Amino acid sequence: MVKLRRIFSNRNDLRLILISFILLCTFLGLVLQALRSLNSPYPIQYFFINFIYFTTQSNILIFVLLILYFTRLKNTQIYDIFTHIGLLNILMTGAVFHLFLGPYMELSLVQHLLHTVTPLLFLFYYFVVYDNSFHIRYLLTLFVYPIIYTVLVYTVIEPKIGNTLELVQGDFQGARYIYPFYDPFYYEFSVFRMIQFFFLSMVFVIVCVLILTQPTKRYIEKKINEDNPIG
Repeated sequence: MVKLRRIFSNRNDLRLILISFILLCTFLGLVLQALRSLNSPYPIQYFFINFIYFTTQSNILIFVLLILYFTRLKNTQIYDIFTHIGLLNILMTGAVFHLFLGPYMELSLVQHLLHTVTPLLFLFYYFVVYDNSFHIRYLLTLFVYPIIYTVLVYTVIEPKIGNTLELVQGDFQGARYIYPFYDPFYYEFSVFRMIQFFFLSMVFVIVCVLILTQPTKRYIEKKINEDNPIG
């Protein structure tokens, strides 16, 4: 096994190389997604709808966070909070896509960049570059983004641009709700079942992310500090 001190002998260079690579991949994915609108019969509508997708917003959040890493904001509590929100969002994006959407689609390069490459690279960044671990006091903040997004789907997005979503996305269940699992009719229009699904899903995903990432994060930080105490 390669010694960790070889990998982390110069963490500044590692940070620059890794963050630059992630920024490049994320930017490429977002640009390719935007360019896909040119192939649509409704390019203008398609272009703006791209920014409604949870996937697009999560990738943009990751892109902004990585740029802000090179500023003084990286040492603030708000940056820590949004980094963990970004981690949750991007891992949720990858997991939901590959479990519930990807198997029913013909996958392209842009799909892999946004749903596979960015989540994996950001997870690697979080483990080996990002310096802080999750603190329990941030727990409730992890629920904010998914809840706000879900509320907006039913109060703004579907009522205001639902018809445009159906027009651009085509004829499939839940088109006007962005994703099929947001469609109330998917649950036989049982509001209780729908709320139950979203609540249990959010709790399950957040718990899984914390359980799967935090022990590994702390172990890697411990090994880095042991093998490279100067940093």
